[in-house]
Order: sequence, then structure tokens, then C-alpha cells
Amino acid sequence: QPKSFKCDLCQKRLLSKYYLKVHLTLHWGREPFKCPICQKEFLSSRGLKQHEVIHSGKNPIKCQICQKEFTRSSHLKQHEMIHSGEKPFKCQICQKKFNQSSNLRKHEMTHSDKKPFQCTICQKKFTCPSALKKHVKIHSGKKPFQCQICHKKFAYPSNLKYHAIVHYGKKPFQCKICQKEFARSSDLKQHELIHSGKKLFKCQICQKEFTYSTNLRQHERIHCSKKLFQCQICQKEFNYLSNLKKHERIHSGEKPFKCKICQKEFARSSDLKQHEFIHSGKKLFKCQICQKRFTQSSTLRKHKMIHSGMKSFECKICQKNSLDPQI
Repeated sequence: QPKSFKCDLCQKRLLSKYYLKVHLTLHWGREPFKCPICQKEFLSSRGLKQHEVIHSGKNPIKCQICQKEFTRSSHLKQHEMIHSGEKPFKCQICQKKFNQSSNLRKHEMTHSDKKPFQCTICQKKFTCPSALKKHVKIHSGKKPFQCQICHKKFAYPSNLKYHAIVHYGKKPFQCKICQKEFARSSDLKQHELIHSGKKLFKCQICQKEFTYSTNLRQHERIHCSKKLFQCQICQKEFNYLSNLKKHERIHSGEKPFKCKICQKEFARSSDLKQHEFIHSGKKLFKCQICQKRFTQSSTLRKHKMIHSGMKSFECKICQKNSLDPQI
């Protein structure tokens, strides 16, 4: 029998000391070692010491190609694979390649039903301890990272960095097929699967296939009637925290996303992106029947009804016909 480590609080057994430390944060509600400068928390004193080098400004190891500096040689070696394009670790199921073995292990879990790490608050399960750690912060409500422009707060620095693009508009990664731009290379890679047509992730209940593992996880909640997130104003329930946050803007009237050209404000970044096509003149959505192009996918969907012969909706006041039932 493999060695295990027991939690003295709930008697649960974990496979390693590290997993035990991750598990204990669920009881403590925090990680025991905190950086006095930025308040970031760590599971071990060693992790805290390694992090503190960032604030000291001492980065003795430098990449010879882009001059980026690192505190550890192992981090430099991982970084250098970006320039070389080397990806020695390959998934045996879908053949996707990775530059780190840890990323391969995480990816392999997307093909497996195994999710051994469970949140003790909402019972949601995760494939790796880092994902569980990130999720637990949702329940704590802590958002220590604040945007200096609009003062919106975030639980994670990566989310703040991603949000900053709303204000600056800089998206360095562009799709070579449709020219759509992305803030992160990982988002571009996911987007490219749309053009390839590959759907690697299948629902085990209804056999529906998806391009992304995230879409599969969202879909799986359709088969589960439990809704974990409730609006405190109107009591409406949601499967996802992100959907609850979007809904709450209906009550608050908050519209944090502004068009830089006409100053029109939007509640969702996706609505702003669609609106910006009006100014750019780009019409990326083409009807395959009559070749007419549209700036928005929703407009294309309505247009397709003309060819399908679907019934239109008549306004009871002016008798005008429309394909939109909410005229």
C-alpha cells in the first residue's frame, strides 16, 4: 500500500505532504506563509523565500535572446523553450505537445474522468491541486489585486493583467486565418481549434463533442440540476459565478467596458468587442448561401432564418414583421 499522509482535522488521507498542505488550506481558509509586501500567500516558507526575490529586484540569470531575467536557472531553461519552440512532452491521446512535463500531466487529466481534488464548500472537483487552490479563493471573497484605472478588484494577478487590456487595447496574439486578436497565446491556440474543426472532448452522458475542455465542463452542468450561485437581490440562481456577476450588473447598472471611439458603455466585454466591428467595418461572418457578410454573429443567425423560411414575428402595434420575437 502506498504511503499516505493523514489530516489531523478530518482524518482524510493524502498521497503526499504537498497535497496535505493544499488540503489544510481548506480548513484554515488561507495559506500559512504571507509575503509582507504584496500579501501573496504560500504553502511553505521555501516558497515564500523564493517569491521575495521578486521584490528585491535581484534577478541574476538572464535570457540571452530577449534579456528577460529569472531568479532560478530552472525557470530560465523552461523559458528558453519558448524561443526554441521545443516541446518534448507529447500527449499520447491527442498528440498535443508541451514544453513542460507538468503541463502535460495537467493536460492528460482533461482526457480522464479523475478529479481527485474536491472543494469542501461546494463539492466541485478538480484535476490538480493548483486549480483547487485558485477556486477556494472564490469562497473567501478576497480580491487583493486592484485596477489602477477603474478600481475593479481581482482575486488573481493574472486576471488583473488580462483585465488591463480592456483599457489599453493591446492584444499581441493574432489568428492568421481570421485576424482575431487575443491577449494570451493560450487563448489564440484554443481559438485556432475552431478553424481546425477538431472536437476532442466528449460528454459521457449525451455524447456531445466540444472543442474545449472548458466548454465540456460547462455543458456537464446541464445534466446536474444543482445551481450553486444565487443573486442576493432577486434570488435567481446560476451554475457559474461568472454568469452571476454578469447578471448582477443588471441591478447595479454597471457598464465597465467603454468604446474608445464613441464612448458607448457596455456591461460585458463581449458586447464591446462586437460593437467595435461597427467602427472597424470588418464583416467576418458570411452567409454560406448568399455570401452576404455581417459584423456580428447574432445578425448572421437572424439573417439565415430568411433562407430557412422560419416564421417571423409581427408587432401588435404597427404590424411590422421581424425575425426577433422581442420586437
